[in-house]
Amino acid sequence: MRRSSPISGSFASRSTLTKFKPKEIPKPKTRAILLTRNTGGIGDILMLTPVMRAIKEQNPKVPLIVCTTPSYGARGTLFDILKYNPYIDKIVTVEDLINYEFQKVYDFNTQQELAIEIDPNNPFQSHRVDIFLDLAKLSVKNKSTVYSITSGEKEWAKGWIRKNVNSKKPHLIGIQVQATTSKRSWGEEKNLLLAFKILNTWSDTSVIFFYEGLVERHPVVYPNIHYLIGLPIRWVAALINECAVVVAPDSGLLHIAGALDKKIVGIFGSTSPESRLKYYRNAAGVYLNYPCSPCWYVACKEQNKCLSDIPVDTVVDQVGKALKRDSQKIKKNILVYRMGGVGDLIMLSPSLRALKKYNPKAKLTLATKPEHIGVLKGLPYIDKVMDIQDIDFVQVVVNEQDSVCSFQD
Repeated sequence: MRRSSPISGSFASRSTLTKFKPKEIPKPKTRAILLTRNTGGIGDILMLTPVMRAIKEQNPKVPLIVCTTPSYGARGTLFDILKYNPYIDKIVTVEDLINYEFQKVYDFNTQQELAIEIDPNNPFQSHRVDIFLDLAKLSVKNKSTVYSITSGEKEWAKGWIRKNVNSKKPHLIGIQVQATTSKRSWGEEKNLLLAFKILNTWSDTSVIFFYEGLVERHPVVYPNIHYLIGLPIRWVAALINECAVVVAPDSGLLHIAGALDKKIVGIFGSTSPESRLKYYRNAAGVYLNYPCSPCWYVACKEQNKCLSDIPVDTVVDQVGKALKRDSQKIKKNILVYRMGGVGDLIMLSPSLRALKKYNPKAKLTLATKPEHIGVLKGLPYIDKVMDIQDIDFVQVVVNEQDSVCSFQD
């Protein structure tokens, strides 16, 4: 009897059977709530933290996932800004979203807030916290922003101060010299004059500059002025937390100071103080309120005069109010410097006469180009005229020159 041949189909193949693997069952995706923001910077992400808190308080058992960009320019990391925020379960990038199933999404990438902000009829006085909450259809009483500093970061900042700051000048005034755009930045020269005046008005103060540019352009190290270069953003925030007052334009560091409930003097031009400082209870704004202000994001035809025209003394007065001290001490020495031509010096003379009139006991010194020393020399309200090249600005600060006035263009 003939034997039948075995079935040779692939199903019966022994080699195929050994290679067969059961299909993997995909893991169930985590159900969560998503808040996404991949535009803007430090200030925007901090002004979204009231929204994050409200979402988490209304949904305590549902994970809150925040999707943002890992870094923001050279200023630091947005992930680091949200690090240790108690209302966020995880911070991710776009690539990680595949791991979740979202029952609700709050998308803040549409930039609707910009259109609402510049609308003169908007009901929020253009404050972004209010705008963000309205876009999310959330109503809350607590609109304070959130930033958390660890005990280790606090200890690091205190150690830095012990190492670098004169113990006889323990009251730190933090100054951010430049915002991310020139349109929102006060003048570099004015910030340096502001530092001089602060140091000369209150002998127990020191200044921290949060800006690398000054070091690059002014290699001279001034006594009791400290420059922070290349520090991680969380270390910068830890030092802001140790400042008695923070002076800043509309910028990310202003919002870090606000979230830390620090005393703030904000310098504003194209944006209004109300639009940024409303929910920072210890903040005051310096603002000239020109007819064209606030112009928001429109290119300025007036060279940002709404900012550049802000007097240094006005900012000093606000710092004094924040410190609860008198900024109008009797001046003993006033230095004025001017590099212009003969006509400029002659037109300056009424201002010099007024300075002397309001400070009759002060010694008034004018520094100018050597070829122009004789132009105003001998006037009764000028005590000394000198070559501007002979000025040692380090000694100006060390000897506590009461007032340094620049009349440069």
